[in-house]
Order: sequence, then structure tokens, then C-alpha cells
Amino acid sequence: MDATGKIKPVRNARGMMIVYVSVTLVVLVGMAGMVIDLGHTHVVRGELQNAADASALAGAANLYQQPITAASQPQWDIAKSKAADFVSQNRSDDTKLDSANVEYGYWNKNWKPSDNTPLLPTTSTGLSAEFVPAVKVTVSRTGTENQGPVSTTFMKIFNVNSAPVKSRPAVAVLQKFYAGSVPPHTVFPFAICKPMTDSIFTPSATLPTGEITITSAYSVGSTTCNPAGQWTSLTQIDNSASGEKKLIQNGNDSSLSVGNQIYLQPGEENSVFQTARSAWLNQDVYLPIVDATDLTQKGFQPIVGFAYFHITDVASGSAPYVKGYFTSITTAPSTFGTGGSPSNVTLYKPVMAQ
Repeated sequence: MDATGKIKPVRNARGMMIVYVSVTLVVLVGMAGMVIDLGHTHVVRGELQNAADASALAGAANLYQQPITAASQPQWDIAKSKAADFVSQNRSDDTKLDSANVEYGYWNKNWKPSDNTPLLPTTSTGLSAEFVPAVKVTVSRTGTENQGPVSTTFMKIFNVNSAPVKSRPAVAVLQKFYAGSVPPHTVFPFAICKPMTDSIFTPSATLPTGEITITSAYSVGSTTCNPAGQWTSLTQIDNSASGEKKLIQNGNDSSLSVGNQIYLQPGEENSVFQTARSAWLNQDVYLPIVDATDLTQKGFQPIVGFAYFHITDVASGSAPYVKGYFTSITTAPSTFGTGGSPSNVTLYKPVMAQ
């Protein structure tokens, strides 16, 4: 106040500016921290969703004992066990997952997983054809599940130390389809020996529970597939590693059918096995079947069927290999000739409900 009694205006606002800047910095840091932490939880949610999808497919693949017939009944407990076990092959925040909520029952093909409709009990009767056996999986990081909620980084400033994250429900069913031909981008370029698949998928046989090394010899009585499988450039003659790696990553360019000729290509480089590992490890692939036992020679062979195969391991080095197990198959009758169609076995594949 001056001598006249008037209030003097504040001429130095430096102190107020410091306050404004400090408040603005806190807000900006908080917003940046929220973006970073929300981005991290988004990544984790994607990891949990991948685990839920893969586990549901693994369960659905084991809903029935092969081969499936009209009299087959769902093996619910085995499907649930397979789904629960498979979650441990997935990781979140670079740590192995160890638990999932696995349900089973009947799913209506008109439902949507996003609606989170409960499955009908396994004891349900009088259901229409729209209802099919299904496995439903949810993977969470809440409470004590899978190392608990996701830790935050910057949001700890605001006393938010963690955030619970949960996948959407993943529902998988078995789908029957005619496998005399397969659409583009579905075939893994590795041909396998028909005597081996015949021995595994005879009407009285059950699927092997252990892994099969399809790059090694496989003996069936007095017959030996040498090896059990071989790389193929499919319908083209292409002996380059780059061409094979492209097929591994993209699959067949056009539809393939029983009777089509595919080119066997032995002696692939280690880089081909490395590409296969990075692209298809722990995933299911379609393999073309050829009616030949000596797969060490280059040349064309006719496709006589397709098998559905789960790849559990691929190794390069001095003794490269591809390992896994079969889940389903279709093959042509022994009298099959070019222009015919497979009719003795139907192929089933696990698919995500849409």
C-alpha cells in the first residue's frame, strides 16, 4: 500500500510461475506415466489372450479320442487337463504362466465369446445341432494368479502400485471339414510318409501320447519311412533356402488338393529350421501326406491326404529336427487315383468360436 492508501499491483510474479510450472510438471509426469503403464498392461493383456486362445485350442483338440466316429463321446476331463497344462507353455512379463480358469460344456454356434455366455452343462440333453462341445479358457493376473496383478512404474507416484489384468474368454470347438483340398496359406511345407500316418490312424488305434520326430526314420512293421518327413517346395521346383523360408512363413500360394504333385526337397539349410522355429513353434499346422517311403530323393510325389500336426520343438545345428504330435488326419483309400477324393477318414481341427 502506498502513501495514498492504494494497493500496489504485484510486479514480480516469479513465485507464482514456479507454482504453475511445478503443478504442470506433476500433471505431465502423471499423464506420461499413465500412458506408459497403460501401454504395458495392454501388452500383458495381449500375452494373456494369446495364452487363453492357445490353451482353449489345445483343450478342444483333445475333446475326442481319435478317430472320431458317430458314437464318440466327449472326454471332458482330458480336454480340461490338456488346456490347463498348455497354459504353462506361455509367458507374461517374461515369466511362465501357471494357472487358468478352464471350463467345458456345450456351446451354441450362434453365440459370441464376447457375450461371455455360460456353457451349458455336460449333462444337458435334447440339444439341437447348434450346440457343440467346447472348451472355454480365461487367463488372469489378479490376486495370486500368475504372479498377481501387473506392477506399475510411474503410477506408483499416485499410490497405484499394480493393476489387475484379465483376458477375454477364449472358446474353442472342433470343426469338421472336407480335407480333400485346403485353402491358400494353410499348409506347412513339410511332406510326411503315408505308411506312418496309416499306422497311427488305423480305426483301432489311439493317437500317440509322445512326441514324434518327423525328420527321423519311422518303422512300421517291415516298412521304414526314411525319413518320416521331408521339406517340400510344394508345386514348384525351388531348391533355394529363401524360397523354402517364404513358404514356411506364408504357406501355399494357392489351394492344394489330393492328387496334386509336390516337389520333395531334402538337404535344407539350418536357416530353414530356424525360420520354422520362430514362425510355428507350439502351433498347429497342416502337413501334406505322400505315398512314398524313401523321402531322401528330390522329385515330385502326389498328395494322398493331409494331417493336422502340433509342432512342439524345432532345432537346427548338426542334427536338425522337427518334433510334435498328430491331432487329426484325412487320407485317400489305398485304391486312390488321380482325380478321386478321400473318403475313409474325416479331418477335425480345433478352431476359435467367432
